Amino acid sequence: TEPANVRQGVVKYIREALSGKIVETPEIEFISPYENKRTFTKSRLFPIFDTNNKLTNVVVMHEDITKRKAMKEELRDSEERFRILLEETPIGISNIDFKGNLTYVNREFERITGFSREESLGKRWFNLASKHGAMSRENLRLAARLIMRRFMGKPDTLMKFQLKRRDGSLRWVESNANLIKKHGVPVGLQGVLRDVTEVIASEKSLKEAMKELEVLNEKLRVIGELTRHDIRNKLQAAHNSIFLTKQKLRHDPEALQHMDVIESSCEHVEKILEFARTYERLGAEKLVCLDVEKSLKEAVSQFPDLHSVRVVNECHGLTVLADSMLKQLFHNLIDNSLKYGEKISQIRLFYEKAGKDKLKMIYEDNGVGIPEAEKEKIFNEGYGKGTGYGLYLIRKMCEAYGWTIQETGKHGKGAQFTITIPKTNESGKIAYQLN
Repeated sequence: TEPANVRQGVVKYIREALSGKIVETPEIEFISPYENKRTFTKSRLFPIFDTNNKLTNVVVMHEDITKRKAMKEELRDSEERFRILLEETPIGISNIDFKGNLTYVNREFERITGFSREESLGKRWFNLASKHGAMSRENLRLAARLIMRRFMGKPDTLMKFQLKRRDGSLRWVESNANLIKKHGVPVGLQGVLRDVTEVIASEKSLKEAMKELEVLNEKLRVIGELTRHDIRNKLQAAHNSIFLTKQKLRHDPEALQHMDVIESSCEHVEKILEFARTYERLGAEKLVCLDVEKSLKEAVSQFPDLHSVRVVNECHGLTVLADSMLKQLFHNLIDNSLKYGEKISQIRLFYEKAGKDKLKMIYEDNGVGIPEAEKEKIFNEGYGKGTGYGLYLIRKMCEAYGWTIQETGKHGKGAQFTITIPKTNESGKIAYQLN
């Protein structure tokens, strides 16, 4: 059933054994006619002689090498895949033996250094680098020390330096090395070389852009402060003139009505200036842990006419990661309740856990509340009866802290604002704590 060439080979080996030789066959492939199964064997044929040295038998020992052959092929395939991976990786790879000779370099190593394999293999890396000035003397000495440390099994250290390529051009690279072991015994080092020129250039550009942005922000802040200061002075002069004019026109109702419009417009401009000042401060301060109970008390103290409204502060022991704008956030909420809640007798701030990784801080009043259709609109810029910046600014403050805010009250029973605070912010810092 086996192929004719196999049969011929078997006959040949038997004849050789019959001639008195010990015969070792090469690998032979057999195919089963029933299962179409391939089997690989190697055989040894031993001639047997009697006491008169006459050939009496031939003993054949068969060894099934099918599994061993499959393992070898699999290993060969694995080595080929690994070779391709080393060649195609965007990282320069080089192997160095204990004598400091380069025994392997991949394509990326050639590209980064500009040295071909023919120029590199078999050469001492130190001589190659120093001959063409690829590395400065200081970096060569440092690299030599680090390589010796790695040969002695000490921890790896990342090295960053400027490399001079074969053509004289300069590249920034990062390099480190790992021990190569065979059967657990160190036999050399594998160097890793990364071209970080573009990364460093991007970092430099980013730093320069950040500096320019800081300068621009400072200029805008100064201009904003000066502009608001000058406008407020002009508005104060306008208020004084309006007051004196209204005194002279107190018997002219129509003229007084026009003066009231002018005065209201001046007050509106002042509120816009205050919004601009507050908005400019968003995200400008470093976030720190603040006592919520204390921040609410400070906000309440800014309303001297709040005697008729009871403030229930149930945030004892709660601290959040915020800045001085937290007091402004509570101020805006209270101001919004007093202006639009109509018949308000109580304001309450409390908190509750929302699962393992969230907390809800809830502000509510017992005023008229907010219609369902307006719950999302109230946070839009310019929406509302006043300037339209109060609740818009509150949402922006929450976003700066990594919080979210929603109106969750029932119309007719009061306004309720639910602020959701995650356990950690985008920087991985703890956003709230309960003491």
